[in-house]
Parts: sequence; structure tokens; C-alpha cells
Amino acid sequence: MSETSTKRSPHRNIERYVCPPFFSARIKSDAATDENATIENLSLRGLSARTSAAFTEGAQAEVEVRSTYVAPVKVYARVRWVTPPECEGSSHVVGFSIHRIRFTDWFRFMKLIAQVRKELW
Repeated sequence: MSETSTKRSPHRNIERYVCPPFFSARIKSDAATDENATIENLSLRGLSARTSAAFTEGAQAEVEVRSTYVAPVKVYARVRWVTPPECEGSSHVVGFSIHRIRFTDWFRFMKLIAQVRKELW
């Protein structure tokens, strides 16, 4: 392997994967709570969700990702960006960066990403 090529290891892969429509989440923060948010993208560093609740940038949030693959995965994240709603009363997309995850949830999260990757390829 040459010195200029980078070694790609699974835990450093930052690719975002588009999730199937049945991925849902429960998002709880100090300002807002949404029980039925839809996960749009998923990666090792963060996720994005379509929600109708109003989240503010920089807020701490607890995101519980639910799917049919594994038990619910709870991650602690920070709101990085919020898109404006398309029209009055509609949902918008919120981007989260993961900053803390429990040890047992980490394995479930990796299994979740592996399953999504397998379906996409």
C-alpha cells in the first residue's frame, strides 16, 4: 500500500446512508419532543430526521432510533442544522451530530448501519 492512499476502516467511514421509510425515532430535547420522527439519513457521526417539532440549533437531544432490525438504539446528539418548513404546519429536516452513545447501544447502532448498507448494495 502506498503512503498516499488512505486506509478505510469501518469505524472511520463517514458515508451517509439513506434509510428505508420504516425507520422512526423518538426525539426529546428541552425545547421540544417528537414521538414519530422519520429518520432520513444515518451515519456514524450523525443522522437527520424529518420532524414537525421545532428544534433549535445547538440544543442537546436524546434520539431513540427504532427499526425492525434491532432493539431501539438511544443516542445523545446535538442539533447541528434545521431546514425551514416548506409551508405552514409542515415538517422540516433536522440534522444531529452524535456526541455520546452507551456501550451496548453502540453495537446495535453498528448492526443497524450494516443492515442498511447491505440493503443499499
